Amino acid sequence: MAFAAPLMMIATAIGAGVTAYGQYQQGQATAARNMANAANNQALAAVAMKNAQYDIASGEVKAQQAGLVSRAALGRIGAFAGARNIAGASLEDTKKSQLAIGTENQAIQRADAAHAAYGEDIQAAERTAQASGDIFAARTATSAADIGMLGSFASGVGSVAGKWYDISATTKRAPFSGIWEQ
Repeated sequence: MAFAAPLMMIATAIGAGVTAYGQYQQGQATAARNMANAANNQALAAVAMKNAQYDIASGEVKAQQAGLVSRAALGRIGAFAGARNIAGASLEDTKKSQLAIGTENQAIQRADAAHAAYGEDIQAAERTAQASGDIFAARTATSAADIGMLGSFASGVGSVAGKWYDISATTKRAPFSGIWEQ
């Protein structure tokens, strides 16, 4: 029984220290995971931004191709009219219609590209916001771990002090005086 009281206090102090260290390590691991998630989301945001640029460039190429197709059709109309010796208002109206169709097809290609790029821009913004949240969570996890660690130490000190007081009250002497003689 003489060793039980000091042993209880030592075990309580060790338990508090181990708990505090565990909370600290858990906070560090959570912070590291959140920072890795942030880096991943930042990389994915950069990819989305590049994809948006690609979408616009690709749309411009498609618009140019639509313009070439339209101009080729306009050339065929002119060649056919020349071969048949057709002239006048109906030929000019046919050419104007073909030009309008070509312009419309180019506008559609550009609008589709802009729409795709907008989706990529939104995805990049979402990933950037997620990265910011992950960075904040990492900082919070580290702070929470430090607070939890201090709480465990304080709880351990309070528990050891309570045991010390209980031992002092039962023996009605100084905590370790005479314990070894009992």
